[in-house]
Amino acid sequence: MVDGMDTDSTLTSVDNDPQLVNIAEDFFGKDVRIDLVLEDGAKWIDEYKGPGFDLIFADAWPGKYSHLDEVFSLLKVARI
Repeated sequence: MVDGMDTDSTLTSVDNDPQLVNIAEDFFGKDVRIDLVLEDGAKWIDEYKGPGFDLIFADAWPGKYSHLDEVFSLLKVARI
């Protein structure tokens, strides 16, 4: 179990490096709340049709800024 995640939490991680995805799979084991995706991030963003996200953390080279509008559209808007 991942510390800091409750039973209703999910985490999606997208990376195009198979070695890093394999390391993450080894670390997270068979935790069904974790979705590790081996894919180019820009391609994944363009093709993603699932629900929005509460938080998006982008840790990549400067090219990550090429899909800002698309990424922002994936964020859930908090209603206060």
